[in-house]
Amino acid sequence: MKNKLTAALVTETAKQTLVDLRAEFDLTEKQLVDLVLKQALRRKSELTKLVETFHAKAEAEKADKKVARLAEYKAKATEKRKEKSAEKLKAKLAALETETEAETAE
Repeated sequence: MKNKLTAALVTETAKQTLVDLRAEFDLTEKQLVDLVLKQALRRKSELTKLVETFHAKAEAEKADKKVARLAEYKAKATEKRKEKSAEKLKAKLAALETETEAETAE
């Protein structure tokens, strides 16, 4: 994990929420962030559960996407096999027709 955080990690909505809280409580940015972090540390067990839930959902979504991609790949592969089979059948039919025409001509 990186040791340095940047403002780019915060969404515009989160920034606006912090600005609103600063105005509401008449605090500096540093004071507000300190209080928010202290509150988060006090509720670390709740935060831990939230993070675990977040990761579990992310993994489930990742697995679902993987299953969907695999199903799509299998469907495409099946379609390609059908196309190849049809092409081979057409080629065999054409060869038989040519053979039959040659025998008939004799």
